[in-house]
Amino acid sequence: MGNSAFNDIGGTRTRTIAVNFNAADTTRRVTLVEHDDNVIIERVRFRHGIAITGDATNRKNLNLIHDTAVGGAPTEVANFDYDTPTVDDQALNAVQTLWTPTAAATVAGGQFAAGDKLFLECEQAGTGLELCGTALVDYRVAETK
Repeated sequence: MGNSAFNDIGGTRTRTIAVNFNAADTTRRVTLVEHDDNVIIERVRFRHGIAITGDATNRKNLNLIHDTAVGGAPTEVANFDYDTPTVDDQALNAVQTLWTPTAAATVAGGQFAAGDKLFLECEQAGTGLELCGTALVDYRVAETK
């Protein structure tokens, strides 16, 4: 997601990132956003590539982690734990919203400075399970004045 001739075209864009977290994987991160311009994240979703069943001891947790370009500790901005049977079950191709930022002009509001990163972290919990699918990030390049 770097600079290109298309950055001056306005509007929302959707970036798709295929992810596959194996049952045996420990906690692992995949970069969703890293841009040369200021961007506004509008929504992050996850389309499930396999059906899963929530479980208190055999699961993965999805976390969205913001890491600033200027340093400091990365922070979790949203998460979903697949820890409750029936409630957290997801069917094949189900699309789940992980984060819809508030309207505030902060990271919580989806405001990312140039060089900031947004990661999808798949956290191992218990014995784990396979979790694969597609992350969908709706974003727009912030207007500069």
